[in-house]
Amino acid sequence: MKKWLLTAALIAYSNVVMAAGVVVSVPEAHCQMCADAIKTSFGKNEAVKQVSLDTDKRELTIEFNDGKSLDDETIAKTVKDAGFDSGKITRM
Repeated sequence: MKKWLLTAALIAYSNVVMAAGVVVSVPEAHCQMCADAIKTSFGKNEAVKQVSLDTDKRELTIEFNDGKSLDDETIAKTVKDAGFDSGKITRM
């Protein structure tokens, strides 16, 4: 019985960890060139399904492929590699 409960708890936890996507604050990103640079940077990652940047809100939305995700450190580094600082990262 304990093994079953532990297994169920791990499965539930893994579903939380494997977020469908994230929203990232990118205060400096304000134009289509910014969006293109960020999309290019994330486009190299097989975990990423789609990337969109709301230039009015300055928020980056990253959707992941099924069963895939990126940790916050990797997201922040990828944004930095595109030339921007990232702010708050919120899991969806």
